[in-house]
Amino acid sequence: KIPLYVFFELTRRCNIRCTHCYIAREKRRELSTIEIKNAIDQLRDENSLILNFSGGEVFTRPDFMDIARYAREKGFAVKLFTNGTLIDNAAAKEIAGLKPLRVEITIFRTIAKSLDGITGMNGSLEKSLNALRLLSKYGVHLRLKSPLLKHNAPGYADVIRLAKELGAKYQ
Repeated sequence: KIPLYVFFELTRRCNIRCTHCYIAREKRRELSTIEIKNAIDQLRDENSLILNFSGGEVFTRPDFMDIARYAREKGFAVKLFTNGTLIDNAAAKEIAGLKPLRVEITIFRTIAKSLDGITGMNGSLEKSLNALRLLSKYGVHLRLKSPLLKHNAPGYADVIRLAKELGAKYQ
């Protein structure tokens, strides 16, 4: 009964407003950096192996990279779920330094106007694509995720093509 794989939702905050999102828009106190590190220590004591950091959007937390580095220092394999819109070159390089098992980025459509309608953010596709290119450049293992919705189902094959072009897995 060892919790080998732990899905750790660090925040409910997100910089985009997807029409279908399951994250409640409630104001709830988040765990502090110290509380999260304490939880990581407890998971280490229970012999957990993999921490999958998710949110909301993990990069809305200014302390996220500190938390991820701490997990790696404690010997965890790390996975990241993100929309990629907040990842610039410096962040991509730092993520690569973590040597994560994988970074998973959600891409609903490869047509900017359609995607912006789903995410509620102008330019979200280009920002996510930029993150994917940067992470790919640094050799980070990637997976594109595309939950099927009535608004994006016709374009799912384009997302698969994009994943293949980037050398990424897809789901």
